[in-house]
Amino acid sequence: MSTVIRSPSAWLVFTDPYVRDLLPDWEVTSRRFVAEFRAEAGPRLGDLAASPAIQRLLATSAAFRTAWQDHHIEGFASRVRVFDHPITGTRQFEHHRLAPADHPDLHVVIYTPSC
Repeated sequence: MSTVIRSPSAWLVFTDPYVRDLLPDWEVTSRRFVAEFRAEAGPRLGDLAASPAIQRLLATSAAFRTAWQDHHIEGFASRVRVFDHPITGTRQFEHHRLAPADHPDLHVVIYTPSC
């Protein structure tokens, strides 16, 4: 059975200059994003590599190609995220991910202001 892999977030992180400008630590954040994406794929990693979404990112983004070729895998960890907003300035948020026990494939990402 083939798995369809879609990641609009990956596309935005690696191709949208606005998103890149929001992240002052884009180099670190983007590479971590790919490592977490790989970890989420788990046993579907082979399907992931062959997916049209990944192939399109590989063809479009040199930064994605470099991060993808590192083969780094890292599970999600809550952390503080920093954003440089063009109007409100630098903002820090705690970044958490929740998964309901009865739907472990469903994830809710929550950002709360960091003090």
